Amino acid sequence: MTGTSEGRIAEVLERIDGNLGRIAGVLDEGGLNDIADAFTIIAMAVTGMEPELEDEELPEH
Repeated sequence: MTGTSEGRIAEVLERIDGNLGRIAGVLDEGGLNDIADAFTIIAMAVTGMEPELEDEELPEH
């Protein structure tokens, strides 16, 4: 990550953007567990980590 706040925010937004298909698919499925999975994907994107969910548990993007 870059040192500036603006740079870090831009990098996080790029990672979230890269996962929007997965997030939309999870939310489309509905249910509390699916919503929790969507927030997990967002949190992992913010921290720069990959989601620890099994690939078959996540929708394709």
